[in-house]
Amino acid sequence: VATDCLARKSAHILGLVGAGAQARSHMAAIRTVRDIKDVRVYDIREEAARAFAAEVEERYGVPVTVCGSVREAVCEADIVCTLTPAKEAYLTKDMIKPGAHVNAVGTYTPTTREAAGDLVAASRLYADQVAAMKAESGEYLTPLKEGLITEEHIVGSIGQVVNGDAPGRGSDEEITLFVALGLAVEDIACAKYAFLRAKESVS
Repeated sequence: VATDCLARKSAHILGLVGAGAQARSHMAAIRTVRDIKDVRVYDIREEAARAFAAEVEERYGVPVTVCGSVREAVCEADIVCTLTPAKEAYLTKDMIKPGAHVNAVGTYTPTTREAAGDLVAASRLYADQVAAMKAESGEYLTPLKEGLITEEHIVGSIGQVVNGDAPGRGSDEEITLFVALGLAVEDIACAKYAFLRAKESVS
């Protein structure tokens, strides 16, 4: 939903940092909202990235480049997904091209982050829930403490964008950043949807 709301309509190149289960689910999901024609992936375990590449190429027929660094995986990407349990930020502003959309998904505590403060400061920042971001997100709390951003830097939640209560992308040159912490209500909604679909297929 964040990618659909915030990525440019012309986005075709997907950069993934991390080649595990999250990479697979993000690949499947993002293909439903953008025409992905090129994928670049980096994982600290090269064998994991190669296995992911082979699986994606066979399943979707989309070419995948296994990259030797984070920078190589993301520097030309229109959409970037960080999907790692990193302790320290590794994704910096100079790695991301103007107009890209970034989904920071892998970390979810006040002391861990994937996106560095300079990237957060240079981006339009969105949350899955604003209150949770202010309490739990290292991506937000660290640059706030460092004086790189203010509390007003958060544009809003993705739900607010969907409802028209917060603005989305303002131009093709802006970098947009969605920080996903995970919400129990989203898990419950998905479980209910899956249950009802399964119930329909049985009856």
